Amino acid sequence: MRIFPNAQEISESMGLLAAIDRFTDLQFGSSAVTCVCVGDGCRPRTAALACFRTKWQRIISVDPCLRMEPSYSSIARLELYTARIEDVTFHVDASHNDVVIFLPHAHVVPNIALGSLRFEAGHSPRVTVVQMPCCNYEWQDRIGGLDADHAFIDYAIGSTRRRMRVWCDVFAAAVKCGAIYTGERRIQRSGALERENGVLTTYPLSCSVKRDVRRTTEKQARVAKPSKNKFYVVLKGRQTGIFTSWDECQAQVGGFSGFQYRVFKTETEARAWQHAATTASVREEGDISVEASG
Repeated sequence: MRIFPNAQEISESMGLLAAIDRFTDLQFGSSAVTCVCVGDGCRPRTAALACFRTKWQRIISVDPCLRMEPSYSSIARLELYTARIEDVTFHVDASHNDVVIFLPHAHVVPNIALGSLRFEAGHSPRVTVVQMPCCNYEWQDRIGGLDADHAFIDYAIGSTRRRMRVWCDVFAAAVKCGAIYTGERRIQRSGALERENGVLTTYPLSCSVKRDVRRTTEKQARVAKPSKNKFYVVLKGRQTGIFTSWDECQAQVGGFSGFQYRVFKTETEARAWQHAATTASVREEGDISVEASG
């Protein structure tokens, strides 16, 4: 699957999971857990490792550079979103007693990552945050006024950026400071687009939520997108059919298990292939091409 290109990235993802095992009583065998990995890069390394090593029911990887390779669809419980964490929201199942946020060298402060979570009224699970900070984000060492419960350097990580911070439960503090919202409280961002579990929703400009200032890097600002003059045939997704933009296609396949689609330069080619693929009795998975936005 080529999820881990080198030993350094393996050690970083292993270090995040090891911190959970070492400093919390959260069980890898528990299923009532939602896990969100922010900043995995072009490969869902930490999220995939969590899928392999735990039985957590919902495991999500979010990164604007994330590639959706066909082989990733075979990883059970893995959801992929090629997007900034600011532009997505995830509703946490009321039966889940634990939420884990992993920040592996993520270029985002913890409060912004927590802002992607939505909880039902009366639902107050334990929210654990494990941060491996880098660059200018090392200064963000508090969540809702709370210092990390554990801060240390993990020398087993094969990187110069091996500082680790663990907050065992930030739910109450994050709600109090406005990073997390529950119940019927309106969640709106100034001029932003939110992706409600894969569905884009616009919000009015008049209502905004104060959040920690996030320093946007030049790398994040340059998220390459495919050309508009292409036709995307979605065979398996939330909706199937032919779409004329990557954003429309991504809304159908992002986070969808077993997604399948192919890209064509002309509508004629797209319709011809769609007809052949849908009428064929046997389809080969290897015939599906994938184009990423990062």
